[in-house]
Amino acid sequence: VSVAIEARSPASAPGTETDERGCSEPVVTATQPVVTATQPAPLTADQLIVLAALGFAAAGQGGYYLIARIVISLALALAGAVYLHRRHPRGGVRQPFVLALAALCSWAVLNAFLTGHPAAALAIVSVLGSFGVVAVIVGRASSDRRRRIADAAIGVGAALALTGWIGVAFHLGRWASLQSGLWRATTAVTYSNAAAAVMAALAILALATLVERPSAARRASAMVLILGVASTLSRAGIVGLLVGYAIVLGLLGVRRVANRTAGIVVGAVIAAFALTRTMAVASSGTRSGLAIFGLLFGLLVALAPLPTSRRAARLAVGTLLVVVLGAGLGLGIHVIEASKAGSAGWGGRISASSPSRGSEAQAALKLIGAHPLTGTGPGQATFVWSKPNGQLVADSYAHDEYLQWTVEEGFIGFGFLLLLLATIGGRVVRGCPTWTEMRDGKRSMWVGAASGLVYLAGHSALDFLWHVPIVVLVAAILVGLCSPPADAPLNTNQYQPDPANQPDPANQPDPANQPDQPQPMESS
Repeated sequence: VSVAIEARSPASAPGTETDERGCSEPVVTATQPVVTATQPAPLTADQLIVLAALGFAAAGQGGYYLIARIVISLALALAGAVYLHRRHPRGGVRQPFVLALAALCSWAVLNAFLTGHPAAALAIVSVLGSFGVVAVIVGRASSDRRRRIADAAIGVGAALALTGWIGVAFHLGRWASLQSGLWRATTAVTYSNAAAAVMAALAILALATLVERPSAARRASAMVLILGVASTLSRAGIVGLLVGYAIVLGLLGVRRVANRTAGIVVGAVIAAFALTRTMAVASSGTRSGLAIFGLLFGLLVALAPLPTSRRAARLAVGTLLVVVLGAGLGLGIHVIEASKAGSAGWGGRISASSPSRGSEAQAALKLIGAHPLTGTGPGQATFVWSKPNGQLVADSYAHDEYLQWTVEEGFIGFGFLLLLLATIGGRVVRGCPTWTEMRDGKRSMWVGAASGLVYLAGHSALDFLWHVPIVVLVAAILVGLCSPPADAPLNTNQYQPDPANQPDPANQPDPANQPDQPQPMESS
């Protein structure tokens, strides 16, 4: 409860009294109570269920297998029911985005019946339904709750990154895999490229939000996420992270972003370079000690005090450029040395070519030509091709979600997919801040979420990310974070009393008819 003090000049303010020295004494009058929010509003039950489902997916191999899918789908169905009970259905369900999603689900079910495999549509409906529920719930959250949801998602991603780092540093098959003589992080998701997609998208979000909120916990999480992406050795993940970071730099300002994130990037590069010494299959336990030292030293650099002067900010930008160029040069030298030593693993990671992916794309195009309108049906595609030595190879995934969807759902389903992507794009554009707000560092969460979505859209053309539920959940959270503000967001700054409940001024006593109040005794 606060009181308003009206202090005016003695000549013009009737609400003051003048003592014998000519000094005016303000009259203290009680006003209506104004409650200032000192504590953020807690997350609602549906929002907590969404975060619990994300954490379960992270711990349960990305939610890829049947039991985990069932648990996540039931949890998010409960979250949707809680949301509808808490709000009127019109508050977020009757939107173009939701209608396009419903149309896509309807076609998937109809196509499954047409192709004779109705049960195959359950997986698609569960994934698309989960995507819609999470996007609507997060999109209807207040600004303060959106920030807390983003922080929680970034924390889950950082925990995933640490599992991948442990797997590579100590050669644990549970969280890392040996491929072409190199240990690559698979994290608790157990798939390197899907884990890289989750961590890279959340790293982009974390780097952008640091412009407004550069706390120590967020800086450490951002550094660990970047390190996690590097530990997977995913080419699409690393390149996409660099592109997303460049978008954040361009939209929020190079100097401002570099001032907040230069130490984080430098620390991540140091820790990643130390970790690469443990990736070779023949590396010993002493290399694990080097990885630990690199992680601790990288965290120390990331948590160093932020530059405060303009000269320090310029130094941060220069240091960032030098470290990035130096890291590229050092990695190139390391690859050359490894190639001379007979290790082909690093050469394969640096190369942009992937013969198997090209063969899968050709096989997918052949299937599209054979089933152009309705496709093969959900989950019924098998891609077959032959190697140069004549050996036949078969795979269930095209490693390109756009091709995969067209193969299984035909051009009709692809049209519905384009409609959904267009409505998502419109939703993101409607939530876009003004250019002045972005240059002032405001609405940085929108910039990070939108940049993360751009990254996921590009990476989806290079891997089967939509088949891993945790990737879909992260994408839905990003859609919600950069959606337009809710129709009735919570006012966390100040509570204003309802005018209808205020007393009628005509019924209030006249101050002139009130008895004089005793004045306090003057001190000598």
